[in-house]
Amino acid sequence: MRLMKEFIVPKREGRAFEVMKGQTLRVIEVDGKQVADMMALNLRDFREKFSSHTTCSLNGSSLRKATKLYSGPPFLRVMLTVTDDKVGVHWVHGRCTRRWYEVFYGLENHPNCHDNIVGALRPFGVSEYDVPLDTFNIFMVGDFDADNHYTFRPPVAEKGDYVDFRAEMDLLVAISACPTDSQINDYAPKPLKVEIRQA
Repeated sequence: MRLMKEFIVPKREGRAFEVMKGQTLRVIEVDGKQVADMMALNLRDFREKFSSHTTCSLNGSSLRKATKLYSGPPFLRVMLTVTDDKVGVHWVHGRCTRRWYEVFYGLENHPNCHDNIVGALRPFGVSEYDVPLDTFNIFMVGDFDADNHYTFRPPVAEKGDYVDFRAEMDLLVAISACPTDSQINDYAPKPLKVEIRQA
């Protein structure tokens, strides 16, 4: 595959970019053990957005893995297909917000994935009102305790590991290099590398 574009998503920040139908989006652990919170919209119709609920239910009700990423109703179409996955463990859910840090840590205005994604999409004319909380959390490892609460541990991904997604439609994609310094990122937020390749 021919490399069309590559860039770094700095630690604790977000970036948005276009991926055309048939192109491959590769997300790489450039410095090891870092979660990438990703959401996508149909580039031609922003009403069509990635849905974690639809993706979970149509991938065997798994919160840990998906091979096809779907949009929500009324579209219910495949937006991205996983074509190569060196890790195989992710999290299909949502993302951290300002409120999450306030409630659980007493921190105000802490960098968070929601603000990162909203900020990255704003130059494309996407309002926060049009950005759902649904996220495909690349490299994130979630578990369930005895009371069925989910908890997180450090990613199993190592430096150089990556996931490839084939775009099934023209997309606007936003990725946040998760800013939390907890076990989610092995206690140290890091940058990510993104590559867009053409078959």
